[in-house]
Amino acid sequence: MRRLKLADWVNESWRDLPKGPQTAHWNEIEDLQQLPPGKARMEVVKAGTEAILKIQNILRHIGTRSEYTVACFIPIAFFDEVTMWNKAYLREGAKDNDPPSLYLLKQHEIFSIDDEEYKITINDEIMGDSSINYIYRCFRSKEHMKNNWEFMSGIYIIK
Repeated sequence: MRRLKLADWVNESWRDLPKGPQTAHWNEIEDLQQLPPGKARMEVVKAGTEAILKIQNILRHIGTRSEYTVACFIPIAFFDEVTMWNKAYLREGAKDNDPPSLYLLKQHEIFSIDDEEYKITINDEIMGDSSINYIYRCFRSKEHMKNNWEFMSGIYIIK
């Protein structure tokens, strides 16, 4: 697996942003706190928020001029304290073991209009920073709908 410093990923991603959204799994960035699955929800959300703010700071230093969005997606199965109506779903979802992901994208690209989704802002319940949005989102893509696959869910941290 290729591991990059956060500043190198941001610079490469900014350069490649015209080609489309740029993403990296959390564990591909060597100078971020490593997050083993099963961390407490607020620990992971706090680490995600800190990563978003670090990325914003790097972008300010390289003198960005256009609109962009920085986001972190944390799969719901990554948390150790989730209440669900069907515990089997959480066990199945945890098999993927996907780490959180970082995104740098054009502002209008954050959510696909073709996805089937439910989302709700949970800002009041998280950190209280009005410049950052915390969104719980349960969704599936056109391909998932066509194949009658399960929804994915998690928390987006967006600035």
